[in-house]
Formats: sequence, structure tokens, C-alpha cells
Amino acid sequence: SNIALNLTLVLGFGMDVDGVALGTVLAAYLGLAYGLWLARGRAGVIAPQGWLADPARILRRDALAALFALNRDIFTRTLLLTGAFAWMTRLGSMQGDAALAANVVLWQFFIVTAYALDGFAIAAESLVGQAFGARDAAAFRRAAIVSSLWSGALALAASALLLALSGPLIDLMTTAPEVRALA
Repeated sequence: SNIALNLTLVLGFGMDVDGVALGTVLAAYLGLAYGLWLARGRAGVIAPQGWLADPARILRRDALAALFALNRDIFTRTLLLTGAFAWMTRLGSMQGDAALAANVVLWQFFIVTAYALDGFAIAAESLVGQAFGARDAAAFRRAAIVSSLWSGALALAASALLLALSGPLIDLMTTAPEVRALA
């Protein structure tokens, strides 16, 4: 829905950047509405007491401490990545519009590769967690090694593919000669 709304608002109504922003926000709300619509009949399964939360149960100090300890590392990683992305965007903007646009083009390669590698991270977390929970050291080691090898192989293959096809892919994403040259 995001792409369809963006194309309609930008190409159909000539809204430029405002159309992209509005289309993205509308798509997010459509996704929320659809998710709530899908969950409407499942409230009894999701929350047997109904939709009302029990603050005393939710705000237990020991439960919150366990939750935050579990998510601390991934939150730290996400915070550092977000900071690095913001820093890269700022550096690009300080170098001018063409440099910023070139960074956005290159950013697309990064995002696609990151999503592919993240699939391996999710699989590795599942396999390693299952082996850890079963206290199976051999399966734990095997899952860690195999997922690392496959992730490395995918990273090398993606790098080779991007190196070989970067010119044509950049040309697909922008028609501006200065942006193409910088990217």
C-alpha cells in the first residue's frame, strides 16, 4: 500500500515529497487498521481477560528487570545503528544535495543486503536458542558455525553481485548524472 499510495500521490496528484510523506503515513495507519481488524476476533485468545491490562501484573519490578535484561543488547545495537545512520545522513547533507542523493542510492543496496543477512540472524537466534535451551552443546556449536558460514557466504555473494551490477542498478535508481557519478 505504501508504494501504491506514494505513486498515486506523487505521479497522480503531483505532490512531490509531501506526497511520499503522506503516502507513507497513510500506509502505516492502513497497516495498523488491518492488523486491528485481523485481531478483532482473537481478543479472547490474546488476552483472556479482555483488552483491559492489569497494571499490577505488567509493572512487576522483577518481570520488567528480566525483560530489559533480555532486550538490552539488541536495544544497544539498534541505538548504535540508528546513530550511525543519522551520522551518515548528516555527513552527506553537509556535502551537498548530490552527495546526499548518492548516499540514499547506495543506502538501498545496504538495506537489501541487511534484510537478507538479518534472515540468517533470525534463523541463527532460533537454532542457537533451541540448542541452548536443550543444553545440547554440540547442536549449539553446530548452529553457530553453520549459520556464520552461510551468512559469510551470502555476504560475499551479495558483495560480488553488487560489484558486478552496481552501475546498472544505480542507473535504474537515478537519472541525475552528478548523483550517478558520486554513487
